[in-house]
Amino acid sequence: MTLIPWLTVALALFAAACAFFLGPGIAAGAVFAALVIAGAVSYGMSPNAFQLFLMTVSFGAAFVIGSAGLGIAAGLNLRKRRFILAALLLAPFPWFVWHTHSSGVEAANEKQLAYDFVTRNPQLIQLVGGPVKVYPASATTYSDSSRGRYEYSLMGGKPLYAIVDVSRSSGKSNFRLACVTTLSMGAREAGKDDCLQSTVPLPK
Repeated sequence: MTLIPWLTVALALFAAACAFFLGPGIAAGAVFAALVIAGAVSYGMSPNAFQLFLMTVSFGAAFVIGSAGLGIAAGLNLRKRRFILAALLLAPFPWFVWHTHSSGVEAANEKQLAYDFVTRNPQLIQLVGGPVKVYPASATTYSDSSRGRYEYSLMGGKPLYAIVDVSRSSGKSNFRLACVTTLSMGAREAGKDDCLQSTVPLPK
């Protein structure tokens, strides 16, 4: 699970506490100082930890700034005893953590379902002449979240790549074997449908 949801929660609570006890100006400075200290600690731990910190802060900059701002606003409303408004300002954070976690679980479940689909597919079993053994080659996401695509490399014999389309429009993942090609992703022509390039006939 990405660190961004937990980072936003920690920053929001820290900013709210600082704003409540010290005021908005000092709270903003304290948040910046906390990020600098976190960066220094990660740098001291290892280059990988520091790189992870930089990537998290860079790609999640909007979340970091937004969480600090909402936290400060919540802290100021707590000072003025506007408890309901403060709670509303902090309410998105538990939802964000839950949504990110549940999305990750759903993605992992779908990958497992796709793997089960391709290894148990009757056409592939007939094509390879026995049990299907694969390893994932890639997963494609689209701007339309109701669809996706998985690709698997079939182990044994000549190189074959099974491409599986997934539709989520019904509320659950439905899989379809789109095609099998002899070309790896790197060998295919960019911009052309993968299933129009060196495909092999599928058993009926």
